[in-house]
This record gives sequence, structure tokens and C-alpha cells, in this order.
Amino acid sequence: MIALYIIGGILLLILCLLLIPVGAELRFRDEPFVLVRYGGIKVFDSDKNREKADALSKKHKRKSAEENKAKKPKKKNFIAGIFDKYGKITGIKFCFRLIKAAILKMIWVIKRIKFRNLFLDITVSSDNAANTAIAYGEVCAAVYPVINLLDRTTSLTVKKVNVRTDFEKLSPQIEAAISLKTRLIYALIALISLYFSYLKLKKECDKNER
Repeated sequence: MIALYIIGGILLLILCLLLIPVGAELRFRDEPFVLVRYGGIKVFDSDKNREKADALSKKHKRKSAEENKAKKPKKKNFIAGIFDKYGKITGIKFCFRLIKAAILKMIWVIKRIKFRNLFLDITVSSDNAANTAIAYGEVCAAVYPVINLLDRTTSLTVKKVNVRTDFEKLSPQIEAAISLKTRLIYALIALISLYFSYLKLKKECDKNER
């Protein structure tokens, strides 16, 4: 009987933890920034983690040349990895296809997530004016349906959404920011769904490249 009480208590504790609100601030400009609060307490700050990593890197600068050669290359963040693999324009389209696939897969969860202060500014550019115009149309076709889907299915508040061209620049630029708030259980379900959607989409893209 005592064992049942203990198990019941543990399950109740887990349930309470899963129902606690979690919030996140996501920003991207050259590098992603992620700030996560759980129950109002800051539990993750990518800037501080990056500062710690830089400090550790400086600390080990005096290592021998052989040790430096044996070092594994620095692991790239998720967004940088996508942009490096597919290029910025295809990377942007990949990210928005991923978001759309995840939303459609878990509409009932998405409705329980509060999306606030969406800011999105994408400058489409390349070394060729014709390619820039084509890429602009492709990016608009990828971005705006997702924004519209979020607007229809969530309580999204938009600060700014703009996709434009710049024929003088040679490389696309993207700046984005959004705040999210939900309960931990919905956040976990959304992350799991996003991960499996990513695996499926990545498999399709890799198959098309062959």
C-alpha cells in the first residue's frame, strides 16, 4: 500500500511539473538566441552558454599543436547547419516547410501555444538579378502561407513581417524574433513533433539531391 502511495505521489508530482508554464524567446540575426523560462525562472540562456564556451576555449589556447589538431571541429548550431548544407535561400524555404509540416501535424497543440511579437525581416539577394527575383517569389511562397496558418490557428500577434529584395547585396539576410508561452507538456509534444517532421523533411530533401 505504501508503494502505491509513493508511485501515486511521484506521478502527481510529474503531472504538476508538466502543467507548469514555460516561455521562450527566440531570435535570429547571424546567430540564434534562445532564452527559456520555466515557471517564471530563467533556466536557459544561449548567450551565457556561448560566453562559457568562449571562456573555456580561451583557457585551452595554450595546448600543443598536436592536441589542437586532434580537436573535433566546433559543432554548428541547427540553423547554421541548415544554411551551410542547403544555402540560405533553400535553407529559409526548408525551415518554413518544416514549421508548416509541424503545425499541420499538431494543430490541437499549436492552439495551446501563445505566439507573441513575431518579427521577420528577410532580404533576398544574390549575384544575379534574375535569380534574385525568382528566389524572392519562392521565399514569399514559403513564408506567407505559414504566417497565415499561424494567424488562423493561434493567437499570434505580429510586430513586423517583411520579405524584400536587394539587388545590390550578394547574400540573403534574415532577422527573426518571436516569444512563445505554453505549458511544459505541450512544449514537449511540439518539440517531439517538430523533430520527427524535421527527419522526414530532411530525408525527402536528401533523396531529391541524389
